[in-house]
Amino acid sequence: MPLRDARSTLEQTLHQCFGHSPVPTCVCTRSAHMVYQNLAAQRSVVTSPGNEQAPQLSDHLCPESLKTLRDGFQQLSSQHPAQSFVLRPSEPEGGPRTVQAYIFGDHDHIVLTWPASAAPTLNLTETSEANEHSYRTIAQGTHDAIWEWDCARGTLTWHSGLHAVFGYDDSNLDSTYDAWLKHVHPDDHDRVVTSLDRALARGAQAWVEEYRFRRADGSWAHVVDRGFVVDSDSQGPTRLIGGLNDVTADRLANATIRQQARLIEQTHDAIWVIDFENTVRFCNPSVERLFGTDRRHLIGAPLSVPDYEAAAPSIDMMRRRGLWQGVAHHRTTAGEEVILEERWSLLVNEHDHPQAILIVGTDITERRALLSQFLRAQRVDSMGSLAAGMVHDLNNMLVPIHFGVEFLRLQLDRTNAEVNEVLIEIAESVQGASAMLHHVLNFARGETQLPEPLDLPHIISEVFRVAMHGHAHRISTHLDYRARRWQALGNPPQIHQLLLNLCINARDAIASSGHVEVAVSELTLSAREAAVHPDARPGDYLRIDIRDNGQGMSDAVRARIFEPFYTTKEPNHGTGIGLPTSMAIVRSHGGFMTVKSAPGEGAIFSIFLRAV
Repeated sequence: MPLRDARSTLEQTLHQCFGHSPVPTCVCTRSAHMVYQNLAAQRSVVTSPGNEQAPQLSDHLCPESLKTLRDGFQQLSSQHPAQSFVLRPSEPEGGPRTVQAYIFGDHDHIVLTWPASAAPTLNLTETSEANEHSYRTIAQGTHDAIWEWDCARGTLTWHSGLHAVFGYDDSNLDSTYDAWLKHVHPDDHDRVVTSLDRALARGAQAWVEEYRFRRADGSWAHVVDRGFVVDSDSQGPTRLIGGLNDVTADRLANATIRQQARLIEQTHDAIWVIDFENTVRFCNPSVERLFGTDRRHLIGAPLSVPDYEAAAPSIDMMRRRGLWQGVAHHRTTAGEEVILEERWSLLVNEHDHPQAILIVGTDITERRALLSQFLRAQRVDSMGSLAAGMVHDLNNMLVPIHFGVEFLRLQLDRTNAEVNEVLIEIAESVQGASAMLHHVLNFARGETQLPEPLDLPHIISEVFRVAMHGHAHRISTHLDYRARRWQALGNPPQIHQLLLNLCINARDAIASSGHVEVAVSELTLSAREAAVHPDARPGDYLRIDIRDNGQGMSDAVRARIFEPFYTTKEPNHGTGIGLPTSMAIVRSHGGFMTVKSAPGEGAIFSIFLRAV
């Protein structure tokens, strides 16, 4: 349709609705461009008389009033469907210096009206038929139920639209004010009556209220009711016209949208929306929680590219396929790893045209860690069975070595002290290896031995001798034994292995020269002090501190040192089972262990064994 024909059709429609109304009425766009004014408006002081070409409002309002009106146009919405203003014409010419005006509407076109008292008096009798025709035309052209209230007589006349919108006809809805009130929801009744009474009492020329109205089938409709004063006398308003607009569908849609928005805001999954330039247009609070970045800094910025376990998604691929799923490894602002299971979906508009890409990421970092620990535990269980067989075979291999050493000692000259010392050391090593193998076998079988008093000075001295063999030229050792009253009970081979593991780690942490110290002291823990450590209980303890001045550990490394098979040593230099085994030994003795360390400041491993 040509633009001129479309404009002509619009003007004809508006003229049918408002042309014969005694109330000055204009229809404007949101930019304050006037597209129509009725005859009453043309005669009014706000617009120039005789001008039938719908001039601009800027020609007839002062700048301040024009700005107020434009701001009001922009603020109209379904939540605020009507507003009133005091406007001042640019050239009053003896007419009113101000005019109380009203606007309503929530779409592209907005209705502007003001009281008839601002315009020359019209013969309402002559226009009554035209008014009735106007009301009917308006009712047929809108989705509102149009009403007219004669305040003096108490009659409320419903024009066509009441049946189409709410299912009523003249037989089941009386034309009275009281009949209307009976159809207002009981919870809204007092509020609506009070609102209407207050509006009329203060001389307001417009009234807007939202409430629930009963339909003919008994259901409740959410409605927005707008009324305007068209006649009044010295006692107040005498006649109002208005419309009842059913907004139930809008309210339900808005409620659904709000509920969906709350779900998006509250979900634990990270959600992004990106455009086809890879720019983030939306992200929910879970993105902030996972990555430690304010989402205001993320929106409008490019989406960071993580490490993907499979082929990475791309914009072109999403345009073709519309879906992608995979695992991505992200980094937080603190440098920690976050693993997300991501699902990418192509968003389209109502015409099926691609609009954006939705990304939903589920945090599986903890799940992956638990899976890894489970697999490690399975490996440890498997190693237990394997170790039992290896211990048996190794023990059989040590038997001939042991007898061979004893045979050599008998055959060789005992006066050769150097050779005799080497043979004695070999014999002791064989005996120690045999004892350790038996301990490993018992540990693998889950068997326990009766605890016995621990000779800690002897065990520590033996540990120093074995751990520092070949390193005495660069690492010095010291034993500070101050436990004179109490002793600990336990399994000597296990405690030997525990201290040997820790001393070897202390030795390996020293790159060149350094010092390793073992201090034994007595300690009593109160209930408050014991509560700090999960494995601790109040009571008496022997505390064994293994201190070195090596390279130390970062917080990230310290948090993982007791994980099975985790090691910071070079390949073929560490197994990652020494510290987990040490922790297991301490716990099996009813004790606990703590670690203090910082990069460049060495480390202190503290063992707490129950004392007797």
